[in-house]
Amino acid sequence: MSEDERFESYLRNFRPLPPSPPPRRRARGNVRRFLISVSAAAGILIAALLGFHFRARHRDPFRTSADVQKANSMPIAAPLTSGGANAALFRNSSVKAALDQMAFSLRSNPLSAGQVSALELLGEEKQ
Repeated sequence: MSEDERFESYLRNFRPLPPSPPPRRRARGNVRRFLISVSAAAGILIAALLGFHFRARHRDPFRTSADVQKANSMPIAAPLTSGGANAALFRNSSVKAALDQMAFSLRSNPLSAGQVSALELLGEEKQ
């Protein structure tokens, strides 16, 4: 028997094995991903709540009438235009002085006699 004949007989007798079932995906991976995402979301939520808590804690919830009067005397700034900026640069001796004038303009809105601001009226404590 020649080598070719032996190979042909081997091929005729060849029977492939039945395939094994595909590996099952573990449900544990899905549960693990879910737990990781839930714990990450909870951590983000806790961090946000703590941030809001400490931020709100530092604010002064009680305003006094002195604060309201100070707010009424704060400067009212006009909108900055390119013409106003050029004029400020031309009037002042340095760029720093011009920028200071634009940033800290001293305009106030004084109330005339007999007028009461809405902030002061709302800020008064009821007795």
